[in-house]
Amino acid sequence: MIDNEISDAARASTLRVLLSATHWNHRLENPQAASQDTYFWYLYDQKSAWVQLLQFARDEADRIMATPAAENREAICSCLGQIIQMHGNDSDGVAQMQLLGTLVLWYWQGTQTHLVTPKEARHRFIVRYHSEEEGALLRPFASPFGGDVNCPIPAEQVLDMLHTVVETDRANHPEWIG
Repeated sequence: MIDNEISDAARASTLRVLLSATHWNHRLENPQAASQDTYFWYLYDQKSAWVQLLQFARDEADRIMATPAAENREAICSCLGQIIQMHGNDSDGVAQMQLLGTLVLWYWQGTQTHLVTPKEARHRFIVRYHSEEEGALLRPFASPFGGDVNCPIPAEQVLDMLHTVVETDRANHPEWIG
């Protein structure tokens, strides 16, 4: 029992260092994921420039995505879009973060991007756009590089990638962006 507690404390400490070094909020710690193959999801609300990092152990993410979604695709997209818009991660509740994470995984599973993204791509993104014409729209994409299996992309680099994608989308799909 003591070895497990020491191991969990070491993982939590390692994750805090990784998150701090890459300029992410270290209250998001998930010690169980710190020493495992990890997927990172980055959520972004284009209108408010809010960005959120979510981290999942690969086996946990694969298990959730293999579970049939409790809701239909439209309901999942609507709920996820609303939580992103409200910046739902700012609550202190673990249950809220788990709900957000499950919605992200179920949403990702139903996208074309999921079908063409190799498992080796550890960094995945969901951008929420809002336009007067289209309403709320979620736009998924994966990072063009695999990255470290246990380390998030530095926050500044994530923002650069997001701004590049938003500007490309603004040029190619101005109706998406309000």
